[in-house]
Amino acid sequence: MEIVVVGFVSDYLALGKTRLLLRLNIDRYWSAAIGLVAMADIILSLAISFGIIVLFGLVVTLPSSMNMATQTFTMANMINIWVPLLLSTLFTSIWTILILISITAIKVLAPSHRFITWFFDVDKHPVQAIGIVAGTLVIVPSLIWSLMWAVI
Repeated sequence: MEIVVVGFVSDYLALGKTRLLLRLNIDRYWSAAIGLVAMADIILSLAISFGIIVLFGLVVTLPSSMNMATQTFTMANMINIWVPLLLSTLFTSIWTILILISITAIKVLAPSHRFITWFFDVDKHPVQAIGIVAGTLVIVPSLIWSLMWAVI
């Protein structure tokens, strides 16, 4: 039961940390800030999971007077508990990284909008736009298939 409570507390703190990091205005400094926010998110997730497991270990071991063998067993169990706890807190870091990748992709692809609207002018040449998409859907997989066979 304690593991479930510890998991909820650590995940709730990790979500709060992620929300605070995503509220930062990184529009002005997006090139340097995206990497820093992602690294800060991962480091803070590690710190949250480690801090929660240390607090959980102190709560478990301090109230009772145990001999050294029992304390060693408890420390080994805490390490086994820390791995799933770490993975659950890192899920929010994956969420942050995916959001930051999408922000970067939008910033990179936004200037190409004018070319794409000119190249795929569906109103003036609808059949040509369909042909370009169909040709791309045929050529790109065949190139990937040829590269795979060349590598293998």
